[in-house]
Amino acid sequence: MKWLIKKTFFRLSRFVNKNERVVNAAVKPAATPRRPLAYEAMIENSQTAKPRFLVLSGCQSKMIAGFCEVLTLGQSSYHFLSIQKVEGFAKGGWKSYQEDLDNADFIYTQKRQVADFLLSHNNYKDKVYYFPVINCACFHPDIAYMQHDGERLVGPMGDYHSLLITAAYFAGFTQRQTLGLFNPDVYSALKFDVKKERERAVFIAKFKKEGIDLTAAITRWDSEGQWMRTVNHPIRNVIFEIVLKVLQRDGVEVVNHSPSVVDWIEDDLARSAEWPLYPLDGDTSLLIFKSPYSGSGNGIYFNLEKFIEYSFASLLMVDKEKLNVNGRNLDEMIKVLEDMKE
Repeated sequence: MKWLIKKTFFRLSRFVNKNERVVNAAVKPAATPRRPLAYEAMIENSQTAKPRFLVLSGCQSKMIAGFCEVLTLGQSSYHFLSIQKVEGFAKGGWKSYQEDLDNADFIYTQKRQVADFLLSHNNYKDKVYYFPVINCACFHPDIAYMQHDGERLVGPMGDYHSLLITAAYFAGFTQRQTLGLFNPDVYSALKFDVKKERERAVFIAKFKKEGIDLTAAITRWDSEGQWMRTVNHPIRNVIFEIVLKVLQRDGVEVVNHSPSVVDWIEDDLARSAEWPLYPLDGDTSLLIFKSPYSGSGNGIYFNLEKFIEYSFASLLMVDKEKLNVNGRNLDEMIKVLEDMKE
């Protein structure tokens, strides 16, 4: 009997140990990828590649830097400059970036204050270039930035707010009534069509002033569909083409003509907000808003009805008298909606 128990235990232990070995093998870290004998030389050459670019900007800086690098086979670095960092740049904040500033062959910035300061600095004036911000509301005349009591206001779409929903809220419309305001007659009454054309003209003129003609490019982009996700988040190909034109403007040789070069750079803006186009036929049933927020690793998306609900909730504690809307007169828009209500 003892012999049988011992034999059975031996067999069970072999089974358990075998399973343990399988489990251990499954969690064992993967082997280091094989490297060529020239790996160290490849790294060394990549670290000494020229030209060297430095991009000082906001949300577009990562892709701008990436395209500068892959198009020239140089190297690039970038820094995200918040409003506070821009305001403090000339007051000594620039010293935080001094090493990168000194090492760069080309310094690109989309911040006018930063460009003006660097242009006045003897060490940098000959290598700093202003790169216009790629922002255009021609697809999204309803988007606005807002501040409440001096602080930026955030809602279900982050920093982006609907002028129409905000005006409807303060005009006393219900959520159901607000949903019915999303139609071409209301867009026209709020002069969205006028804003669309003005934004497009300003965008073209802004780049032309900096020596970049986008007229033909915009005509082609328009034929391909929506090329702005929000007022300041263009699709990847737009950033690529503008970087290419900037490099050509500044006499930088472009050596990489791979047909897939656009795909070499990650489209990091695709992870953020996306605002849909409002259909001219007034059918809003297919509108989907992509929030810049996420929950438990999952994206957050909602239709227009939910967007109105979430926006109303975000405005509950907002005092209209302390609300500042960038670029539009909110009181005028409220009056337009109130007149329509009567």
